[in-house]
Amino acid sequence: MFDRVSAWVTQDLTKDQLQGVSKVSWRLALAVFIAYAMGWAGPLGFSGFARAADLDKVSADQIQHVADLGAKIASVNSKLDRFQVNQQRAEYEARLRQLDQDIFSIEARLAEITRLGQVADAIYSQRLSELRNERGEVVRLYEAFLRVHPEALSGGGG
Repeated sequence: MFDRVSAWVTQDLTKDQLQGVSKVSWRLALAVFIAYAMGWAGPLGFSGFARAADLDKVSADQIQHVADLGAKIASVNSKLDRFQVNQQRAEYEARLRQLDQDIFSIEARLAEITRLGQVADAIYSQRLSELRNERGEVVRLYEAFLRVHPEALSGGGG
């Protein structure tokens, strides 16, 4: 198809005329491209390439966007840290409650056995000793945790 159109347009032109048309066409295409690139074709609805002022505005917008994202990330990290501290505090407290319940249960069982005039198995005393040792260790870890995270005492919101 292009060959037919090109043959129809150039059928009556000599070789020198064809070279002249070719040169003019390339120069015209280059001039149109330069006008587009420089933004001189704006009245025709073509914006051209980005200007330095446009790039500065886009750059400033992106810098502000990154700064906003950084602030949001810092806020989320702060909330996550508070949540993790509160979660760890709650885990220590739950473990201490469970140990207290287990110790109370065994002590109550030992008191009942003693009240009935029976001799308790050594396993009760051994388990009670283990639970008290574990409770002491958990209390030590919990106190160290509270020294490192004093804000956990206030029960800060998450």
